[in-house]
Amino acid sequence: MKNSYLVLLLCAMFSFGAQSEDKLFIFYDSTKYRIYNVPIIISNQAFDLGKSGKIQGEINKRLANLSSLRKTPDELKEVVSKGLQSNPLMKGYVEELKDSYGYLQKVAEYQITKIPAVVLDTEDGEYVVYGQTNIQKALQNIAVYRRSNGM
Repeated sequence: MKNSYLVLLLCAMFSFGAQSEDKLFIFYDSTKYRIYNVPIIISNQAFDLGKSGKIQGEINKRLANLSSLRKTPDELKEVVSKGLQSNPLMKGYVEELKDSYGYLQKVAEYQITKIPAVVLDTEDGEYVVYGQTNIQKALQNIAVYRRSNGM
């Protein structure tokens, strides 16, 4: 049984033409899409573009609970400021929110125009497949394109 998994893994690696220095980037929104069949043979990084919205929702919900008794804008500012600084959970959300925007640099670098998007960055170029949440299938599409273009 173990040998059949190894054979499948090796076949998958060679069928996609992936090299160890290739990088795979996945851009998606977990509120709309479920990605699957992400290969473990390629260095990959997934960016959930919907994560920041979820975190902002949690922060807003908790701040609304803190500020429900306050009346003036100045009192509200004070409650929000103290809540963000003193509450460890809120501090964690703020840090997560900062991290959740880490995808922006990659979106600009690869000129991603819609999601989901799968990017394979290889030494012979960058390949983007839009609309595919099955990552193995996206890689197969790239492999077919590369073979048909002599790459």
